[in-house]
Amino acid sequence: MGRSNAAWPADLRLPLHGIRNEEIRLLGSGWNADAWLVPAADGEWVARLPKNEWARGETERQACLAPKLAAHGIPVPRDWSVVHDEQGNLVAGLYRYVEGEPAPGRGHALRSLV
Repeated sequence: MGRSNAAWPADLRLPLHGIRNEEIRLLGSGWNADAWLVPAADGEWVARLPKNEWARGETERQACLAPKLAAHGIPVPRDWSVVHDEQGNLVAGLYRYVEGEPAPGRGHALRSLV
């Protein structure tokens, strides 16, 4: 993922119990979102914080699509939800953390050609 000067927004309120704020860490940063590992009492979660309006819409679509894909046996992160601020703006996508390594993508393939 790309470089980021991301900092965890201290005022962000997530609907999770027992968040261990001192253990929150940046997983990665892309063009449209920063992904954070959020340890909580019931396990580890990923909070994806969109960087722009398009990414907010994309996060909303992913949250709607994930359960439909799972119903057809396609592996996706569990327990997707979205978090809105007091004005109703989407501020985060939230789902269970999945242990593992990212699949190689086009960026990896492109770099291997250079």
